[in-house]
Amino acid sequence: MLTKELLRFHSPAGRVKPLFIDPADRALLGFAAGIRKTYHDFLGAPRSEILEALEPRINSQRDLKLARGLWKLYDDQCIFTGDSSCDWAAMRRTLFAHSSRLISNVQEGKDDTDFRTEVFAAAGESVVPLSDNIYADLPDYERLSELPEITPELLLERYNVVLVQSLVLYAESLEVSIEEHDSARMRRFFKYLKFFRLLADVSGSSKWEDGTPSAVRLKIDGPASILDGSAKYGLQLASFLPALFQLSRWKFSCELKLNGKKLKLSLDDSSGLNYRFGRLGIYIPEEVRMFAQLFAERVPEWRLSSDSPFLKAGPRQSFVFPDITFSNGKTTVCLELFHKWHSRQIPERLEFLEKHPDLPLVLGIERRILNSNSALRDRIETHVLFGSRIFLFRDFPPVEKMRKILEAFA
Repeated sequence: MLTKELLRFHSPAGRVKPLFIDPADRALLGFAAGIRKTYHDFLGAPRSEILEALEPRINSQRDLKLARGLWKLYDDQCIFTGDSSCDWAAMRRTLFAHSSRLISNVQEGKDDTDFRTEVFAAAGESVVPLSDNIYADLPDYERLSELPEITPELLLERYNVVLVQSLVLYAESLEVSIEEHDSARMRRFFKYLKFFRLLADVSGSSKWEDGTPSAVRLKIDGPASILDGSAKYGLQLASFLPALFQLSRWKFSCELKLNGKKLKLSLDDSSGLNYRFGRLGIYIPEEVRMFAQLFAERVPEWRLSSDSPFLKAGPRQSFVFPDITFSNGKTTVCLELFHKWHSRQIPERLEFLEKHPDLPLVLGIERRILNSNSALRDRIETHVLFGSRIFLFRDFPPVEKMRKILEAFA
């Protein structure tokens, strides 16, 4: 992502206009190619040497903010490795301890070289690796070990996407509208939404025969609305955003808290944003994977699937996207899991469950959500469906509890 000082945009009348670049700009392509060549030439070199070689090229650009942004995007995809063959920090502590003891006895006129030799001699063989470089394990001395497979054209294309992603890190929420003629593409979009565990209220106006909505509106919570873990959640949201850009027709708007101001950002499919996003298969979170393995061993009469259908209910065409579906051939039950960031949605879902008792929906709520919210804990634990349709879990859903719930449904 781009840091705040590298963001390029205008904000006339409080409306953010990102300063996109032309991916076909010959001058910028040449600059990007120069960055790429420098890294290729310095493969295996320390980070500090690469930065020293790049500095004149970067400083020669008219738009320094853009130049440093493009450089950062490329550097972020490179892999640097440090020397982990020994405990550098422990050796430094030993060396500095001897230096502290000897420095009070330094004779007048003794030069730095003599003192350095004396300190290393006193510290012994355990600090010999520090003789060439005391700080060889720090980031500046990490060596370039792997280069990204990205062309100058793709780097420029990615810059525009990352500029938007970086702005969205300061959003309170995203209002999204989508129309998509390809049901498979739409289902893949919602798999990404689940993959990144975002908070979203979804409503649709039409759907295909398989139940997939073809036109939807979403309100996705932004990092500025999250009190706990907002930085990580912001990265989740920003990482998800390219999934939106792959759809046929889309638009979104959000309010940003940036530089002490409230600004409005609005974009749609005419923005020319493009990103070659990898395709997801059926994503299975680790805790679901562990639960599925135990469940299959202990409750073989029920089949479990993480490729759950959409559940629709209510006059507003609201949609729920369960995490797991259970079936015994006659009865189908869906389970929706609520994790750390999902506390805002829980009261709405409790009310939703009360209004639509015909839906075969069960709610699993992570206990950590309730640790700092006594009011929500009381509401859940006193709910009429607590124990029968609502349960708490720690690391993953309890198999025995889920088995009893499923037997009640059957």
